[in-house]
Amino acid sequence: PLAFSNYAMKTLFITDIVSIGGTTTYLENITNAYALNGHQLSLIAFSENREIEPSVTQFGFKKILFIRKTRSFRPIFIIERTIKLYFCLKKFLATNQVDSILIDLIFPAFSLLVVRSLFAKELKNVKIIYQFHGFDSLEKGYEISSLNWKQQFKHYRKKLRLSIDAWILTTLPDTIIVFSNYAAQLLRENHVGTSILQIKP
Repeated sequence: PLAFSNYAMKTLFITDIVSIGGTTTYLENITNAYALNGHQLSLIAFSENREIEPSVTQFGFKKILFIRKTRSFRPIFIIERTIKLYFCLKKFLATNQVDSILIDLIFPAFSLLVVRSLFAKELKNVKIIYQFHGFDSLEKGYEISSLNWKQQFKHYRKKLRLSIDAWILTTLPDTIIVFSNYAAQLLRENHVGTSILQIKP
């Protein structure tokens, strides 16, 4: 969506590269869309698969920085990701200016939220846009009383995760982009107060 702005933009895309799904196709399509409209797109990617990285470097990104990540949701690894993003972002902003930051997954968004205040000068006028695909932590409907204690613990942990996700999406981005009425409804139901822009996919 940012690729169709009326003036040339310099955007930094922060995301995860995973081993499954159409990651490379997605990245190729987004770089093509930006290039066709005269914009510059750079990439900071948390990567768990070295084999995918060479193909990503063939796309039209102005600059690419990879961050080696551990595939784990334990707090210590989330902290490690955040520290790595700080140093990577520091390196990038030392030689590059951006008009906007595009981010599309909650863990990179959390890390950016933590370190953003350390780059107050560099990011002062930078717009942060989150591309929303859904909440990973949504629970299927059932009666909590029908669960054993382990299932109840898992249920409440996911409820906490959902609240944290909603807080991140309320606090970090200037705008959230969605591609369906359902996605917009999810955000409103979970009290995400950020401006929502709905577009056709």
